[in-house]
Amino acid sequence: MQICDLIFVEQPAWAVRIPNGREEASKFFPPEVSQCFKEAGLLKSWDDNVVEWWDQLAIATRSTKSALGLITGRLAEKLTIKHEIKRTGVEPHWQSLESNFSGYDILSQVDKSNETPRKIEVKGSTLSIKEAFFTVSRNEWETAETAKSYSFHLWCLKGDPFLIEVTFDEMKEHIPTNNGDGKWETTRIPFKIFHHPR
Repeated sequence: MQICDLIFVEQPAWAVRIPNGREEASKFFPPEVSQCFKEAGLLKSWDDNVVEWWDQLAIATRSTKSALGLITGRLAEKLTIKHEIKRTGVEPHWQSLESNFSGYDILSQVDKSNETPRKIEVKGSTLSIKEAFFTVSRNEWETAETAKSYSFHLWCLKGDPFLIEVTFDEMKEHIPTNNGDGKWETTRIPFKIFHHPR
């Protein structure tokens, strides 16, 4: 609480980096600030309290729409972590807590017997399956193209949450290409094209 209060009162220059993730923000901490964060247990491991602390700070520096997106995204990421622990028996690395520039959110492994890293980009929506959409950034797609294993987790959060897993090859059909001097940066894709209810 004291660290939060100091940030809000002093508004240090490095505070604008907080929405980018704790690793990104901590690159700009002066040594005494870094020491305070370390002693408060805010830089290494995570639990619900640490995640909530960072998210509340990030929300305070964002617009309302961005703040709601962060809350939805974090919920979807937590669901992916639970899913991956159940699927592999190993707790994955929550990369998006550290940096928003990695091109993926969760680092897991291919399966219980294959420890090859599997990068997962997580998308969540509170809209119905017919209305839900997500965006893929150029950075995310370039990361997917170079990864040995990469997948997308689409979480439909309206009602009982459910997961739609999308492979790289399935997503590839919906990614734009550059033409002439044009270069795409983000693309918007509906959830429903990947939803095949049984």
